[in-house]
Amino acid sequence: MNGMISKLLISSFKYVYIVVFFALLSAIFYPILNNDRHLVVSITGILTLLFSLIGGILLYKAATSSRRRGIFLGAGLGILALALFEVFNLTGRVRLPF
Repeated sequence: MNGMISKLLISSFKYVYIVVFFALLSAIFYPILNNDRHLVVSITGILTLLFSLIGGILLYKAATSSRRRGIFLGAGLGILALALFEVFNLTGRVRLPF
């Protein structure tokens, strides 16, 4: 029982570390580039970085998995396309009608 709790704690620490890293990365670089501080844009930047990470992980899983390769590949490319769309949306190159 104690070993399972420590495994769960270590596993959750990895994900918390990644989210904090992306939050700090986004919060540091965005104001330097644009000279303003909007909370919504910072949160969108963090989510874009997380989508990119998840897409990259799924592409890695597609390369290393023998089963479900197509599912991992399609999902990874789809999530990376969503992250790329968000990058274009943040830079103002694409505007949504709503």
